[in-house]
Amino acid sequence: MWFEHTLHGTFPVDPGVPVSHVSHYEADAYATWAGKRLPTEAEWEHAVRRDAGEETPGNLADTETFHPRAAGESTGRLRQVFGDCWEWTSSAYLPYPGFHPAAGAIGEYNGKFMSNQMVLRGGCALTPAGHARAGYRNFFPPGARWALSGCAWPTEGSPDERATRARDDRAAGPRLGQRQPRRRRTTRPD
Repeated sequence: MWFEHTLHGTFPVDPGVPVSHVSHYEADAYATWAGKRLPTEAEWEHAVRRDAGEETPGNLADTETFHPRAAGESTGRLRQVFGDCWEWTSSAYLPYPGFHPAAGAIGEYNGKFMSNQMVLRGGCALTPAGHARAGYRNFFPPGARWALSGCAWPTEGSPDERATRARDDRAAGPRLGQRQPRRRRTTRPD
C-alpha cells in the first residue's frame, strides 16, 4: 500500500485524486508513455478560454482543503483547470512577443531569475483565488517537485464531440500560436 504525507497527516493514496508533486520531466515522460504530450502554454490557455471560461470554480486555497480532490462526474467540458494541481506545459518561461525588459538592474535581475524555468498554468489547492485565471503564468525549474504540480491533457471524446469542436475551432479562426496557412501564388502567362 502507498501512502502520502499531507497537511492533514499521512493517508493511503487515493487513486481518484490527481497525481501531484511531479517534476516537468516526470510529467513529460508520463505523457509520452501514455501516447500524449504536454500542451504548449498557448494551447492550454486557448482550450481553457474556449471551453472552461475565465470564471470556472476550482479547488483553490479559499476552499481550505489544501489538497487535490477527485474530478467528479464528467460534464463534457474541461474540469480541474483552476485548482487541485498546477499543470505543467511544454513551454519554457520566456517573454511574450514584443516584451522589452525594464532598463537597468531590475531588468538584468529578472532575466537571470526567470531563466531555465518551465511554465505551469491553472493554480493548485494552495493558490489564492485571485491568482487563478486563464492568463496567469507560473514558472518553476523543470526538476522541481515541491510545487503542487501535475499534468493534464484532453481526452478525445466521441466522434460527434470531435466534429463539433473542429467546426467551432474553424469558426473561431486560428489559435494563438498557430500559423496562418500560406496562400499559393499563381502566375499566369501573359
